[in-house]
Amino acid sequence: MNHWIDEVLAERRGAVAVTLVTNTIPDMVKKHRETKEPNPYFGRLRRICRRPGMLGAKYENAVSRQRVAEADPNSEVEAFHAEALWGGAGEHDGRFTVRHKTRGTRYLVLFPKRDDEGTPIVLQDLWLCDGIEIPMATVDPYLSAKERARNQEVERTIPWRTIELDNVVELVIGGVVHQAR
Repeated sequence: MNHWIDEVLAERRGAVAVTLVTNTIPDMVKKHRETKEPNPYFGRLRRICRRPGMLGAKYENAVSRQRVAEADPNSEVEAFHAEALWGGAGEHDGRFTVRHKTRGTRYLVLFPKRDDEGTPIVLQDLWLCDGIEIPMATVDPYLSAKERARNQEVERTIPWRTIELDNVVELVIGGVVHQAR
């Protein structure tokens, strides 16, 4: 199925610097991580996030470069080989997208721009409960814990994101803004 993002990216070659705006329902737990109180935001929260990154970058190459950067200059560094996406349920279906074979859901593959410590940069982050902005710190104890990359064998892990196409509301390439239709 063709998506507006496919049309925007159709003529692009190689890696492409972008800024994405997403509108997502964050993964949450049903109880506060520490107090075990019921989550008052469950099913009511949306996250609007603006983040820069690269589409079309190669995950294995990025991790391999990080391994080389962290290695002793006189040592041999083994190239990184990624495990199958979603335990084998994922497949590439374009230069910038992957598809979950079972669900049929399509995703952009984003290499987030990082700060000096390697943390993905977020330019704007709005947390909305029933359309009203609330501080992230208020909802943080109810958000599902994020897993750290396990198999990269690096100190400074390489973040990677798969973002459901339907959650992308804006895509900026070369200063040109493309919005969901």
